[in-house]
Amino acid sequence: MIGGDEPLPRTMTVPEACEVLKLSDQTIWRYIKDGKLPGRKVGRQYLIPADAVEAMLEPKVADAPQGAAAHE
Repeated sequence: MIGGDEPLPRTMTVPEACEVLKLSDQTIWRYIKDGKLPGRKVGRQYLIPADAVEAMLEPKVADAPQGAAAHE
């Protein structure tokens, strides 16, 4: 709904996502192409939701070896 009280979703350009994720632009483009990152062309650039980029920064709990937390 336009004009509502909700803020617009934050987005990043490909260069901004590269800087945040410390990845090359080629990797970001591959992630968009492969569906690992959502991207939408707006005008002459692609915009990526900032929350999708931030989610890639969070450590994946499922990837930790089982029982690792008990040994810390």
